[in-house]
Amino acid sequence: MPRRIDLGAALGILAVVLFLVAWNRGIALLYGMFALVVATLAAGYAAPWWNLRGVTVRRLHSAKVQAGDRLEIALELGHAGGARYMIGVKDTIPCAVPEDQEPLAFVERVGGTGPTRVSMQISCDWRGEHELGPVTLETGFPLGLRTVRRTVPDSLTRLLVYPRPFAIGYFPYLTAAFLAMAETSPAAAAGNSTEFLNVREYVRGDNPRYIHWPLSAHRGTLVVREFEKISHADVCLLLNLDRSAVHGRQRDSNFEYAVRIAASVAQHALANGHRVRVLGYGHVPLLVPPGRGPEQLRRVLEALAWVQPGDAYTYGMAVQRAQQELGDGSVLVSFENADATWGSLERDVSFSRRIKPVRVLFDARSFDRQLPSAGAVQQPEAREPVYRVRYGDDLETLFRRSR
Repeated sequence: MPRRIDLGAALGILAVVLFLVAWNRGIALLYGMFALVVATLAAGYAAPWWNLRGVTVRRLHSAKVQAGDRLEIALELGHAGGARYMIGVKDTIPCAVPEDQEPLAFVERVGGTGPTRVSMQISCDWRGEHELGPVTLETGFPLGLRTVRRTVPDSLTRLLVYPRPFAIGYFPYLTAAFLAMAETSPAAAAGNSTEFLNVREYVRGDNPRYIHWPLSAHRGTLVVREFEKISHADVCLLLNLDRSAVHGRQRDSNFEYAVRIAASVAQHALANGHRVRVLGYGHVPLLVPPGRGPEQLRRVLEALAWVQPGDAYTYGMAVQRAQQELGDGSVLVSFENADATWGSLERDVSFSRRIKPVRVLFDARSFDRQLPSAGAVQQPEAREPVYRVRYGDDLETLFRRSR
């Protein structure tokens, strides 16, 4: 295949030929043509640099977004002097899906009549705080002899991406536990609520406050209302902040899986009226005090957006410390690594009998992209509910079933 000669090289060769012929023959017109070609070359190489000089860029976007949502980014380009033409604008979005990480747009004209806006729709799928930018401008205008690129100073902004919870169909200990009550006041148990269950005949010792007088008159005998007392749990999500326990890279690590699972369990628990707290012990501790309701979910998601692994307690020490802060009957959700036989690698992890543990075990080898050991994988029965997670698992399907 013949080698392609670009326009700049062709004009350079033409300039040399014209000069040699003009010098040999002494023809003034050829000297003029030589000068014209040289001027064209000079303009073709200098004009792109001049075209980018003084162009400013401002990025506009929401400060927070949830992973998986489309983020609208607007870039406003301006120029204080005359108009500039045919400029390419490339941004850098590290939290976007791979195909959206370096979006590129072209602007035909900048300046002259006010700022020019370029809008981009970006899909972000990596939770955490991310630095967007810098913006790079490029142009070959007007002749395309040379492409000039310039990085715009002060074009960095920050974006906080919340983890996206998935739907959980069932989670141990978090289904409503009902206790029939007819003799206890609905307001007697703090943190509980009551629902009407049915009516039954009055027996000696029932609280007269619950007599259903209209129905008693209709039946000719006393009947009382019966209620259900709904018991709510205290749920603690204990993340492992030990950097040495992280397997896999960036968004595909077991730590990112743990964060997403924690967000999903929190959403499920809060939707069912339970109290939720989030803990993690390390150089920068993670602490979301217990709470209920939509505002607590926002606090949990924001804390999980910020959290990063670092120097930390061993997870066994973290479990022991967390249990000291929990009341009797609390649900403790742990996140541990497991070996090829699904045994806990944290041999010092132990749970108090007054705590209801739910263990999430990660197959560390799968996150390191190593093949599992040959033969059938042993999955010993555990005394507490266990979820076993491998890299690539569909988490929503995995947590749809009871364990």
